[in-house]
Amino acid sequence: MKFKIFFILFYSVLSFFAANAQQLVVANGVLDLRNWNFEKNGTVELDGSWKFAWKKFVSPDSIDYITEDISIEKYWNQQKFDNYGYATYSAQILLPSGSKKLALYLREVQCAYTLFVNGKKVLSVGKIARNLKAEIPDYEYTVLPIESNSDTLNLVFWISNYHHRNAGFFRPPEIGSYHSLIKKQIYSFFLDTFLISGLFILALYHLFVYRRR
Repeated sequence: MKFKIFFILFYSVLSFFAANAQQLVVANGVLDLRNWNFEKNGTVELDGSWKFAWKKFVSPDSIDYITEDISIEKYWNQQKFDNYGYATYSAQILLPSGSKKLALYLREVQCAYTLFVNGKKVLSVGKIARNLKAEIPDYEYTVLPIESNSDTLNLVFWISNYHHRNAGFFRPPEIGSYHSLIKKQIYSFFLDTFLISGLFILALYHLFVYRRR
Protein backbone atom coordinates (compact mmCIF):
# COMPACT_ATOMS: atom_id res chain seq x y z
CA MET A 1 0.00 0.00 0.00
CA LYS A 2 2.80 2.42 0.92
CA PHE A 3 4.56 1.63 -2.37
CA LYS A 4 1.35 2.39 -4.28
CA ILE A 5 0.89 5.76 -2.57
CA PHE A 6 4.52 6.69 -3.21
CA PHE A 7 4.35 5.91 -6.94
CA ILE A 8 0.98 7.67 -7.34
CA LEU A 9 2.54 10.81 -5.88
CA PHE A 10 5.62 10.34 -8.08
CA TYR A 11 3.49 9.99 -11.24
CA SER A 12 1.41 13.04 -10.32
CA VAL A 13 4.50 15.21 -9.95
CA LEU A 14 5.92 14.01 -13.28
CA SER A 15 2.59 14.68 -15.01
CA PHE A 16 2.61 18.22 -13.66
CA PHE A 17 6.02 18.94 -15.17
CA ALA A 18 5.12 17.28 -18.48
CA ALA A 19 2.03 19.46 -18.80
CA ASN A 20 4.17 22.59 -18.58
CA ALA A 21 6.45 21.76 -21.53
CA GLN A 22 4.87 21.89 -24.97
CA GLN A 23 6.05 19.44 -27.62
CA LEU A 24 7.24 20.91 -30.92
CA VAL A 25 9.86 19.22 -33.07
CA VAL A 26 13.11 20.32 -34.65
CA ALA A 27 13.13 19.06 -38.26
CA ASN A 28 16.35 18.85 -40.27
CA GLY A 29 18.00 21.19 -37.80
CA VAL A 30 15.29 23.90 -37.86
CA LEU A 31 12.45 24.75 -35.46
CA ASP A 32 9.97 27.52 -36.34
CA LEU A 33 8.64 29.24 -33.21
CA ARG A 34 7.72 32.55 -34.86
CA ASN A 35 4.06 32.11 -33.93
CA TRP A 36 4.80 30.86 -30.44
CA ASN A 37 3.95 32.86 -27.31
CA PHE A 38 6.32 31.78 -24.54
CA GLU A 39 4.43 33.64 -21.82
CA LYS A 40 1.10 32.09 -22.80
CA ASN A 41 2.08 28.67 -24.18
CA GLY A 42 5.05 27.83 -21.99
CA THR A 43 8.47 26.37 -22.65
CA VAL A 44 9.55 24.15 -25.54
CA GLU A 45 11.92 21.18 -25.44
CA LEU A 46 14.11 21.14 -28.54
CA ASP A 47 13.32 17.55 -29.51
CA GLY A 48 13.72 16.23 -33.02
CA SER A 49 16.45 15.92 -35.63
CA TRP A 50 19.48 18.18 -35.28
CA LYS A 51 22.33 18.63 -37.71
CA PHE A 52 25.17 16.31 -36.71
CA ALA A 53 28.83 15.92 -37.63
CA TRP A 54 30.67 12.89 -36.24
CA LYS A 55 34.27 13.33 -35.07
CA LYS A 56 34.29 16.98 -36.10
CA PHE A 57 34.17 20.23 -34.16
CA VAL A 58 32.52 22.28 -36.89
CA SER A 59 32.96 26.05 -36.71
CA PRO A 60 29.66 27.89 -36.18
CA ASP A 61 30.15 29.72 -39.47
CA SER A 62 30.44 26.40 -41.36
CA ILE A 63 27.30 24.67 -40.10
CA ASP A 64 25.58 24.91 -43.49
CA TYR A 65 28.02 22.28 -44.77
CA ILE A 66 26.71 19.63 -42.36
CA THR A 67 24.50 17.18 -44.26
CA GLU A 68 23.70 14.53 -41.63
CA ASP A 69 20.86 14.61 -39.07
CA ILE A 70 20.53 12.81 -35.76
CA SER A 71 17.78 12.42 -33.17
CA ILE A 72 18.65 14.41 -30.07
CA GLU A 73 16.23 12.31 -28.01
CA LYS A 74 18.63 9.36 -28.00
CA TYR A 75 22.30 9.07 -27.13
CA TRP A 76 24.43 8.97 -30.27
CA ASN A 77 25.66 5.46 -29.39
CA GLN A 78 22.02 4.30 -29.44
CA GLN A 79 21.96 5.20 -33.10
CA LYS A 80 24.94 4.24 -35.27
CA PHE A 81 27.98 5.82 -33.65
CA ASP A 82 30.54 4.65 -31.09
CA ASN A 83 30.00 5.81 -27.54
CA TYR A 84 33.54 7.20 -27.31
CA GLY A 85 34.28 10.13 -29.58
CA TYR A 86 33.30 13.72 -30.28
CA ALA A 87 30.75 15.49 -32.45
CA THR A 88 28.92 18.69 -33.37
CA TYR A 89 25.17 19.22 -32.90
CA SER A 90 23.48 22.21 -34.51
CA ALA A 91 19.96 23.67 -34.66
CA GLN A 92 18.43 26.92 -35.86
CA ILE A 93 15.50 28.29 -33.84
CA LEU A 94 13.25 30.92 -35.45
CA LEU A 95 11.89 33.12 -32.67
CA PRO A 96 8.86 35.40 -32.38
CA SER A 97 9.64 38.98 -33.28
CA GLY A 98 10.82 41.03 -30.31
CA SER A 99 11.34 38.05 -27.97
CA LYS A 100 12.89 39.19 -24.70
CA LYS A 101 14.27 37.58 -21.56
CA LEU A 102 14.49 34.10 -23.04
CA ALA A 103 16.77 31.38 -21.73
CA LEU A 104 17.92 27.83 -22.36
CA TYR A 105 17.57 25.08 -19.77
CA LEU A 106 20.59 22.81 -20.23
CA ARG A 107 20.62 19.46 -18.50
CA GLU A 108 23.25 16.76 -18.29
CA VAL A 109 25.34 16.14 -21.40
CA GLN A 110 27.78 13.23 -21.62
CA CYS A 111 30.51 14.13 -20.84
CA ALA A 112 31.77 17.62 -21.73
CA TYR A 113 30.54 20.34 -24.05
CA THR A 114 30.99 23.85 -25.40
CA LEU A 115 28.00 25.88 -26.56
CA PHE A 116 27.95 28.62 -29.19
CA VAL A 117 24.93 30.91 -29.62
CA ASN A 118 24.84 32.88 -32.88
CA GLY A 119 28.53 32.25 -33.39
CA LYS A 120 29.57 33.35 -29.90
CA LYS A 121 30.99 30.95 -27.33
CA VAL A 122 28.75 31.32 -24.27
CA LEU A 123 29.31 28.25 -22.08
CA SER A 124 31.74 25.40 -21.44
CA VAL A 125 31.03 22.49 -19.10
CA GLY A 126 34.06 20.31 -18.51
CA LYS A 127 36.77 20.30 -21.18
CA ILE A 128 36.03 18.85 -24.59
CA ALA A 129 38.75 16.89 -26.34
CA ARG A 130 39.55 14.48 -29.14
CA ASN A 131 40.96 11.85 -26.77
CA LEU A 132 40.54 10.39 -23.29
CA LYS A 133 43.67 11.94 -21.79
CA ALA A 134 42.73 15.51 -22.61
CA GLU A 135 39.04 15.39 -21.76
CA ILE A 136 37.76 16.62 -18.38
CA PRO A 137 34.17 15.43 -17.78
CA ASP A 138 31.66 17.52 -15.88
CA TYR A 139 27.89 17.64 -15.35
CA GLU A 140 25.84 20.76 -14.78
CA TYR A 141 22.19 21.80 -14.89
CA THR A 142 22.06 25.41 -16.05
CA VAL A 143 19.51 28.05 -16.95
CA LEU A 144 21.39 30.22 -19.44
CA PRO A 145 19.96 33.65 -20.35
CA ILE A 146 20.00 34.33 -24.09
CA GLU A 147 21.57 37.68 -24.88
CA SER A 148 20.61 38.25 -28.50
CA ASN A 149 18.80 40.94 -30.46
CA SER A 150 18.21 38.55 -33.35
CA ASP A 151 14.98 36.70 -34.11
CA THR A 152 17.07 33.68 -35.14
CA LEU A 153 18.93 31.53 -32.67
CA ASN A 154 21.76 29.40 -34.04
CA LEU A 155 22.84 26.78 -31.50
CA VAL A 156 26.05 24.81 -31.92
CA PHE A 157 27.20 22.22 -29.38
CA TRP A 158 30.66 20.68 -29.46
CA ILE A 159 30.44 17.50 -27.35
CA SER A 160 33.01 14.88 -26.43
CA ASN A 161 32.67 11.67 -24.46
CA TYR A 162 35.44 9.34 -23.33
CA HIS A 163 34.27 8.60 -19.78
CA HIS A 164 30.68 7.37 -19.97
CA ARG A 165 29.01 4.39 -21.64
CA ASN A 166 26.40 6.74 -23.19
CA ALA A 167 27.19 9.84 -25.22
CA GLY A 168 25.24 12.96 -26.10
CA PHE A 169 22.21 14.59 -24.48
CA PHE A 170 20.52 13.12 -21.41
CA ARG A 171 17.56 15.36 -22.33
CA PRO A 172 17.26 17.98 -25.07
CA PRO A 173 17.77 21.65 -24.23
CA GLU A 174 14.61 23.58 -23.41
CA ILE A 175 13.80 27.16 -24.42
CA GLY A 176 11.41 29.55 -22.72
CA SER A 177 11.15 32.65 -20.62
CA TYR A 178 13.94 33.00 -18.09
CA HIS A 179 11.56 33.07 -15.12
CA SER A 180 9.65 29.97 -16.29
CA LEU A 181 12.84 27.97 -16.64
CA ILE A 182 14.19 29.10 -13.28
CA LYS A 183 10.94 27.88 -11.71
CA LYS A 184 11.28 24.57 -13.55
CA GLN A 185 14.85 24.18 -12.31
CA ILE A 186 13.69 24.76 -8.72
CA TYR A 187 10.82 22.27 -9.16
CA SER A 188 13.30 19.71 -10.51
CA PHE A 189 15.49 20.21 -7.46
CA PHE A 190 12.57 19.61 -5.12
CA LEU A 191 11.48 16.60 -7.18
CA ASP A 192 14.94 15.05 -6.83
CA THR A 193 14.88 15.80 -3.11
CA PHE A 194 11.40 14.26 -2.83
CA LEU A 195 12.47 11.08 -4.63
CA ILE A 196 15.67 10.66 -2.62
CA SER A 197 13.80 11.29 0.64
CA GLY A 198 11.08 8.82 -0.37
CA LEU A 199 13.59 6.09 -1.18
CA PHE A 200 15.42 6.76 2.09
CA ILE A 201 12.18 6.48 4.08
CA LEU A 202 11.27 3.23 2.29
CA ALA A 203 14.71 1.83 3.05
CA LEU A 204 14.37 2.74 6.74
CA TYR A 205 10.89 1.22 6.85
CA HIS A 206 12.06 -2.10 5.43
CA LEU A 207 15.07 -2.12 7.72
CA PHE A 208 12.77 -1.56 10.69
CA VAL A 209 10.44 -4.37 9.57
CA TYR A 210 13.35 -6.72 8.99
CA ARG A 211 14.86 -6.06 12.44
CA ARG A 212 11.50 -6.70 14.14
CA ARG A 213 11.31 -10.20 12.67
